[in-house]
Amino acid sequence: MKKIFQGLGIGLIALALVVGVGAGTADAALTLEALTITSDGTLTIGGAASTDAITLGSSSGAQTLNLGTGAGISTVNIATGAAANIINIGGDVTHTAVFDGRISTGTVAGTALAMDADYTLGEAIELRYTTSRTGDNQFQGIFLETRTSVANTSTIRGGEIHAAQEGAIAVGTLEGWNGQAITRSATTGDITSMYGITGETTHNSAAYTGTVTNLAAVRGKVSMEDGTTYTNSSIFLGQLEAITGGDNIGSILRVPASSGSVTATSVLDINVTATNLLEVTSSGQAGITVGGTMTVSPEATGEDGFITIDVGGTAYQIPIYAE
Repeated sequence: MKKIFQGLGIGLIALALVVGVGAGTADAALTLEALTITSDGTLTIGGAASTDAITLGSSSGAQTLNLGTGAGISTVNIATGAAANIINIGGDVTHTAVFDGRISTGTVAGTALAMDADYTLGEAIELRYTTSRTGDNQFQGIFLETRTSVANTSTIRGGEIHAAQEGAIAVGTLEGWNGQAITRSATTGDITSMYGITGETTHNSAAYTGTVTNLAAVRGKVSMEDGTTYTNSSIFLGQLEAITGGDNIGSILRVPASSGSVTATSVLDINVTATNLLEVTSSGQAGITVGGTMTVSPEATGEDGFITIDVGGTAYQIPIYAE
């Protein structure tokens, strides 16, 4: 028995020498097969000043690397040092990162990360993709869908994006979302339809028979404060801008013929207190202001009302008669 312990002791000393030499030699390699390491304390791989590469799972076979898979609550920290760390996940477009849980910044509940003056990039998250798929396949840079399977009288949103002023500071432009469709050809390449932002409401099944109280493909909402000074304000703003020289746009607002048997009760349905029903101050023959006054004209007592139109400073009246 004594010889057995002596042999065991010699073996442990030899293993210690191998591990010790491997730890002290820069180009040493230590290969351990079918090894299970259990630590009740802190397990450190790679010293504080180490610049060596630590590789986990470099086999050409199918591998599974498990981190924090125990029954308890695990916190897995990756690159949490003070240096400007770079974390690379996936080295090819065929690689997939699968997340099963919440994604947030700072904490589980989510906190704002302070991007200080030393941060030189213009985006917190930047995703760029190019596709060369064939077969006329549809492709999206990001697909996001949010569903609910229980009754809800509140709101279910697919996404929510804010641009906010932080404190009493001046800001050039606050823009919640900027959606663009851009041609990147310097010569040609026909585009059938080009839309900056598409808003759509639809039904997944033709058998749906529920009641929708309010429906709109695009909703614009402005919350106004009586203590604020507004120089120019509107719910919808359309702007025309030339890139190289001028051109002619077909229309400012276009509603093409509907498909199927869909009709409209009103082209415009406006129920708001306003000074003018319509005001157009552009040049050309479009400088018209239509007032909302609907009183009887003194020149024609037989009419039921009239609309005043101001064209280039000259007022004109359009009489209105009841059927």
